[in-house]
Amino acid sequence: MPFQLPYECLNEILKNLKVEKDLRSCSLVNHFWCEVSIRILWRNIHNYNLLIGCFSDESKEILRKNDIIISTSTSKPLFFDYIKFIKNLSVHDTVCGVLKFLKDQQPDDDNKKFVVTQEIFKMLMGQVTLKKLEFCSRRFLIPNIPITTYPGAKDCLKNLSEFDCSSNIDSEIFYQMSRICHNIESLSITLEDIISNGLAELISVQKNLKCLNILHESSDVMYVPPLIANINDTVIKLRLEGRYLIPLSFISKLINLQELLLSFRFEGFEDMEYMTLPNLQILKFYYNVLIPKPLIIFFENSGKNLRVLDLHNTNDNSLNLAVAKFCSNLRSLRTVILDVESTTLKVILQGCQKLESIYLLCGSNYLNESILLEIIVNDSPRNFHELKMDYVGGFDHIFFQTALAPVFRRWENRTPKNTLSLFIIGICGKSIRRASSIVIKKFQKSGIIKFGTINSF
Repeated sequence: MPFQLPYECLNEILKNLKVEKDLRSCSLVNHFWCEVSIRILWRNIHNYNLLIGCFSDESKEILRKNDIIISTSTSKPLFFDYIKFIKNLSVHDTVCGVLKFLKDQQPDDDNKKFVVTQEIFKMLMGQVTLKKLEFCSRRFLIPNIPITTYPGAKDCLKNLSEFDCSSNIDSEIFYQMSRICHNIESLSITLEDIISNGLAELISVQKNLKCLNILHESSDVMYVPPLIANINDTVIKLRLEGRYLIPLSFISKLINLQELLLSFRFEGFEDMEYMTLPNLQILKFYYNVLIPKPLIIFFENSGKNLRVLDLHNTNDNSLNLAVAKFCSNLRSLRTVILDVESTTLKVILQGCQKLESIYLLCGSNYLNESILLEIIVNDSPRNFHELKMDYVGGFDHIFFQTALAPVFRRWENRTPKNTLSLFIIGICGKSIRRASSIVIKKFQKSGIIKFGTINSF
């Protein structure tokens, strides 16, 4: 009898396939592989023709009464109960999918579009148990769909673990979900100009919230503090982004926070001076920090447990020195050091003895590649193994043609012997590879280095 993988093993392998055609190919192996593949393919709605063909007799009668005639290809019995496999639902994508399907089936009639869309959501609410729901309002497509009022909605939503929404959807939906969904682990909110009543309540009743993402699209920041005032301290990952600053003072109550991602342009980090986040391990900025003093004080209070720090392209020597002094347990760092401040890199490497990876700008007024690699070889900690060099402007052709081999030989003689992963970021990558191709191939083959190029971050 041929060996067959257990269901759990095969499911774990196939669900990591990113390309749909690969899953389709797997479904042709045998019936067992087919069932596992189809379950994964149908985590999201996969075929609107088939979906509409599964309408109940009641829904078909509603379509008939509204003079809606749809040709489907599901006259034969189905191999699987496809609808039961659906775990992720995007209201917006579903509406778009229905409208696209109906485009070739029906005259352009908004009422008929709404009827078909409503019957699909009724069917889904009655048969599906969702893990993820995306509900972003796009009123120009179709009016709000009152999904929480349909039969079966409570069972459909009670195990919801991930919810993405915009703040302007119908208040009643938020209120109903507040009564049903108490174990959402990941919540993503796009704050529009309208904040519907009920959103604050939905946030406050979550007892197991781990990940919170807030995208701020409105210029009015006054309503934000009351909205997030009752967030539970179970949150371990927080991402704040948008065109306008969200007040940060509420973060101080999230004492279990482990990951903080901030994406605001130019300003607004003054509140960090008054925060202490003892469990914070990852801190990333997606824009430059213009006023370093509050962040320096934050490092003094909360930098000890940081493992990953990304300062984007912030250029401030006092901030770098604070990193060396207060963030001794860093494993990964992205920062900017000017060529005239190269000794600061040595200070960082000496102060952060657990550092394994660093991302730095090179060229122009930034670190010279010769000095940078010399410092990395001579002063980097024992477990250091990854250097990312992001080029601004050109690079030193002569160095990469003639001086790279001695650098790699000295790295080879280090103890312990770690392979150095060297990544060149930006348009210079291919040119550097060509200029030093013989050396790179030689030392890659012997396992001394790994070399790669990345277009940009």
